[in-house]
Amino acid sequence: MNEKEIAIQNSEIIQPVEMQTITEYLDSTGLTKQLLPKEKEMFIHMARDYGLNPFKREIYCTVYGEGQYRQCSIVTGYEVYLKRAERIGKLDGWNCEISGSLQDGTLAATVTIWRKDWSHEFKHTAYYNECVQKSKKTNQPNAIWAKMPIFMTKKVATAQAFRLCFSDEFGGMPYTSDEIGVEQETPKMHDITPAEEKIEAPKIENKLVDDRQRLGELLEKYEKSIDKAPYEMCCNAMVSGDPSEIKDKLDRLLAYLNRKGMQVA
Repeated sequence: MNEKEIAIQNSEIIQPVEMQTITEYLDSTGLTKQLLPKEKEMFIHMARDYGLNPFKREIYCTVYGEGQYRQCSIVTGYEVYLKRAERIGKLDGWNCEISGSLQDGTLAATVTIWRKDWSHEFKHTAYYNECVQKSKKTNQPNAIWAKMPIFMTKKVATAQAFRLCFSDEFGGMPYTSDEIGVEQETPKMHDITPAEEKIEAPKIENKLVDDRQRLGELLEKYEKSIDKAPYEMCCNAMVSGDPSEIKDKLDRLLAYLNRKGMQVA
């Protein structure tokens, strides 16, 4: 495939994101003032060139530290790789298998991808010991890795595998937060509505914080009573930061616990 064919193919895969959308996101989250000019330019460049909509959590930015220790990380969600691989039309199936164990340090996730235009399968293995994210203070796995080492290893392996297998389509795209050790946070939205247009409305941000906190408390309190599948789905919602997904999983978990006789209000 030549460069022209790749460009045409990528233009069909990537849905453009308008500059106004990106600007509104930067303004509403306070990043317009927080980012340095070169950091803002890079974020806009990444979002536009790869068609990543920040309001859909396809791309976001985290800034921490000051002076020479300042770091700006632009990351994306691993779901973006999966969705776009399907949209390309070349994906012919994939799976992820776990091997080894956490106890002896051999835990690993192997992703196998089949492409319609390849005669052989593609395999990639990610090892827990190489990708686990640790707290700088304690040098121990951070909260989400300590809770779900297998699930998080699978996420890293999946993102890496799809980026390698579809290098023409995904080459240069931002890494996921799980790969570079950035904890995904729900952005704090700033009101940029002109004063004369403001109307009183419920504080959605506070509701989101309440839902996320409540979901986390229930997962911690009833961890031993929740089956693996619903537990992982709820944790994945916590990681994604999507308000509607968090609310949906909270409602489902409450119903699930009540069905099991926990009588949770």
